[in-house]
Amino acid sequence: MTEGQRADADCTGRGPVSAEGAEFGLSAAKGPASGSGGAAGGGSAGGGVAKDLSAIEIRRMALRDLDGVMAVERRSFSAPWSRQAFMTELVDNQFARYFVAECEGRIVGYAGVWLIVDEGHVTNIAVDPDFRGIHLGERLLATLMETCAAHGARRMTLEVRVSNTVAQRLYQKFGFVSVGIRKGYYTDNHEDALIMWADVRPAGSRPAGP
Repeated sequence: MTEGQRADADCTGRGPVSAEGAEFGLSAAKGPASGSGGAAGGGSAGGGVAKDLSAIEIRRMALRDLDGVMAVERRSFSAPWSRQAFMTELVDNQFARYFVAECEGRIVGYAGVWLIVDEGHVTNIAVDPDFRGIHLGERLLATLMETCAAHGARRMTLEVRVSNTVAQRLYQKFGFVSVGIRKGYYTDNHEDALIMWADVRPAGSRPAGP
């Protein structure tokens, strides 16, 4: 946990790695510097590139992706992880699985999870501001859930700011429910975090709701 407690940008919080839970760098609620938000919704895709999910590939993160990952990280979080933190996760952490969303050669999102025994601990989900509002956050979260299922995990957990209702709605759509609160969890403003858990859905299943 060398990065300390990171401020939850547009996600949930950051998980075991930074002690923040699963940070969701998504919508505008947190914004790059404020501290809330949710990646799956909010904003509209832009940047002069394809704006639909069919043009975006989800694949395992590699060291060569770190320049793009860091660009998304800095645009999404007020207390971003360092490049070294991501390198350590990719090279040294046998429990970690990280994925990137790539569109026409550009990294536009990423997500990570720790697989520990039969549980998945979401560490982070972030979507570039130019690509929010097209449900990319949902696709990344679904990828993590499918990865957990494929590795035999039965449950997943994450933390999210109590004020981050956008991210909470996304997690609820995937079956996450709040089971408790971590008082003063976020170091930027000492905001509380909701602890959320979900049963792992079989690979390929869709979230609840419309």
